[in-house]
Amino acid sequence: MSKLEKYRIPLERAVAYTAKWREIQNLNPKDPGTKVRAFTVHVTELQEIIDEIGVETVRFYIGINDKNKETLVLVGVNKDNEDMIEVKGKSDTVEESGTFDFTHPCPDTCADGLSPLNTD
Repeated sequence: MSKLEKYRIPLERAVAYTAKWREIQNLNPKDPGTKVRAFTVHVTELQEIIDEIGVETVRFYIGINDKNKETLVLVGVNKDNEDMIEVKGKSDTVEESGTFDFTHPCPDTCADGLSPLNTD
């Protein structure tokens, strides 16, 4: 059994999860054409967070960016379940932020073709 098997869910359940999200979002008076249904993250960018020293998991925070659009803020998480929000240099001073936003929302990056995860 692969490591992923314990996290795998049946397609029917995934469809139900995403349909429920769209149902709840339809209660929001916001224009349906602008409601975020998904986020695309490039694997190379995600891998860069994973490769940082001390990262055990990656946490995704939901946010609103400067353009008033939904986004995800990603941060590496250490073995103590702490957000690694600062990248420290050799002198133990903070060199840069350890938080990232390189997500691409759907719409505009929805799956090409018909996906049961994005169909009303």
